[in-house]
Amino acid sequence: ITAALQFPQPPEEPKKAVVSTQSTGDDIQEQQELANEISEAISNPIGFNQDVDEDELLAELEGMEQEDMDEQLLNIPSAALDLPSVPTAQPATTTHEEEEDPDMAALAAWAT
Repeated sequence: ITAALQFPQPPEEPKKAVVSTQSTGDDIQEQQELANEISEAISNPIGFNQDVDEDELLAELEGMEQEDMDEQLLNIPSAALDLPSVPTAQPATTTHEEEEDPDMAALAAWAT
């Protein structure tokens, strides 16, 4: 009679199944949380329904472009700066009389 009242011991495999199920459940929960974050980020884009000062943005863009241009100008290779020297002597002047146009002379006489 005592043999009928003894309960058999459960095998060790169900413990592994429980651990595996819990691990899988945790993985699923993490993936659902990640999916919710992604969904929320897509449905609420950054900057949407916010007032944007376009003049301020344009001023910032112009400043960035100017900084970039300044940097480019400062990094010009020295070969580009090999220019001829500036002359120090006065240029020779030539004296030649221009022929006076008769029409211009008549116009000047009429204007005075």
